[in-house]
Amino acid sequence: MFGAYRTARKFDQAAAHWTSVTRIDLRDGGRITRQAEDFMSSLRVSPEDAWVIATTNWMTGMSRPESRKLVAEGMLAFLAARCAKFEISGEIARIARVTAEDILH
Repeated sequence: MFGAYRTARKFDQAAAHWTSVTRIDLRDGGRITRQAEDFMSSLRVSPEDAWVIATTNWMTGMSRPESRKLVAEGMLAFLAARCAKFEISGEIARIARVTAEDILH
């Protein structure tokens, strides 16, 4: 019970940090949280890593190129500002960064 609360809190903190850094409201209808929960189980990653993986996955699946680019710019800003507030593994951060850069170029 407390584990689920702690995980939900970490997802909320990630989303709040995202919004404070990027000023982008993801408006994903809870999809990122649901995918992050699935990634935690299937990939055995931390809540922070799972949230970044799910957000990256959501970003790449966007149908409008201008929206995808906006979120990619946000992802780069989020990753640059994450170090003091949000622990993401180096490999997950690298994958998210490369994916965002590919969208922008």
